[in-house]
Amino acid sequence: MFKNINKLFLSVFVLGTLASAEPGLVSRDLFFLPLSGEFQSKSQFNYETRKETTEGTSPFDLSKASLTLGEGLSYAFYDDLVVGAQVGFKTLKQDLTKTTSTSTSGLLDPNFSILYRVYDQSYSPVFFDVSLALSPYFGKNRSNNVLRGSTEVDFELAIGQELYAWAYKLSLYSTWFSREITGGSASDSITQSRFDLGGKAALQYDFDPQWAANFELGLRLPGKRQKDKSTSYTDPNYEFSFATGPVYQFHRDLSGAFKFFTKYEKGSSYAATKTTYHATTYGINLALDYIF
Repeated sequence: MFKNINKLFLSVFVLGTLASAEPGLVSRDLFFLPLSGEFQSKSQFNYETRKETTEGTSPFDLSKASLTLGEGLSYAFYDDLVVGAQVGFKTLKQDLTKTTSTSTSGLLDPNFSILYRVYDQSYSPVFFDVSLALSPYFGKNRSNNVLRGSTEVDFELAIGQELYAWAYKLSLYSTWFSREITGGSASDSITQSRFDLGGKAALQYDFDPQWAANFELGLRLPGKRQKDKSTSYTDPNYEFSFATGPVYQFHRDLSGAFKFFTKYEKGSSYAATKTTYHATTYGINLALDYIF
């Protein structure tokens, strides 16, 4: 009997150790971080189309297509503390009506981030990360540029595990936007600050040391967008998102990923009367991660 009890305790200990032990992480993994003193470069190509349909007595469609090139660089001061910066270039085409369209391009607002790993699966059952990102106001959003026109602050909590060939990551985030200045004349419109909440669930399966498949579901609750000195505003109800695609590990320090993604947003606009709208987005993302 005691031998069986000892075997049981030994089995539980071994299984617990295997479940909580960090595997040899490579740059494609959900919780990979560069080691102390290492840099991580992330190059991205993103293309998406968005169609927004406003319903009501005079329904109309607004279509957008954008292409974005981004380059990010991170540095690990310690194994559990990473800072980063990102810049990007974007082209945007908008079809306001069947006969009217605009096209703009330019640099995006820069982004600065810091991530701290509170728990590491090497020493605890799960990974737990806290991150903060700041994208400062870099200029007004006008008809001849693609700037956001406001400061953006993102805060995120992420928890998950690497278990054998599987990995999962659950994230909760909040986004705050300062007053957004839009328009292209002296009478620029100002949109008051807003606050968004959201969550994401990511799942990855490793087929072999090179190939993996990644899936992601997301729910975002955007805040109300209201113009100063006006009773009109836009109140999005929700935004669902889904992304999937393969990831390939060339070697420990180099990986590439392809993702197809889609989003669906629904909400209401309030001006003289209430109207409802829905928007659908489709896109692809190519990413290349390199550690040096």
